[in-house]
Amino acid sequence: MIEFSFIYRLADKFHNNKVLRYLFLDTYRKYKSRVSQYKKKSFHKNGRDVLARFCTALDKTRCMYWLEFGTLIGAIREKGFIAHDDDIDVGMFLKNRPDQLEKILKKHGFKRTRYIMVDDGKEAFEETYVSQGISIDIFYFHIAEDKNTMYCYEFITDPERMSREFIDEIGGYWTMQDIFPYKGFCDYDFLDIRVKIPSNYDEHLRSFYGNYIQPDPNWNIYKAQGSKVLKDKIGKVFFS
Repeated sequence: MIEFSFIYRLADKFHNNKVLRYLFLDTYRKYKSRVSQYKKKSFHKNGRDVLARFCTALDKTRCMYWLEFGTLIGAIREKGFIAHDDDIDVGMFLKNRPDQLEKILKKHGFKRTRYIMVDDGKEAFEETYVSQGISIDIFYFHIAEDKNTMYCYEFITDPERMSREFIDEIGGYWTMQDIFPYKGFCDYDFLDIRVKIPSNYDEHLRSFYGNYIQPDPNWNIYKAQGSKVLKDKIGKVFFS
């Protein structure tokens, strides 16, 4: 797909002309919507093969990882990917991240397209790798001192504002900490791929989504339970 970010930049140049600014931003939103539809179509066609290749790459490192967020819901509730999903979510403990992860995944056809972190990334960190137009987001977790919970960080914008505008204004994303009950992991067969999932997957998902068994078309990240937004921690985004 052609990158139409220049439309957004034009809107920014005409910030004093409300009519032109609106037209440019409206065009940009429509473009983003078409990109989203294209990504979903590609995702449901190739997502399984991309995940299988990703798992093959990480299994060779013996690094522990697991299905997370929307991908975990799909595995449990749908026995496949969620209909409206267009990417894959994976969890990994930051302390176990292979030093050569980027090179390892590159050998298997993945390119790191961006990463987001607070300060030096030793606490809040997220990476995105892409293959065949499909994104895999890696969320890095930590085990809490009580050993009964684990947590990770996501990066979000103000829901009332356009993402590009928000990021340009504050220099990045707000950081959101997600906290989950921790009871280890178990093996799971997903689309004929052997993966790991949280052993307490039902409790894990309910602590974040509530009643995830009943699909909610209006659910969004701002409704997440057990999470807190850290507006003073700005996640800087870097593109590869």
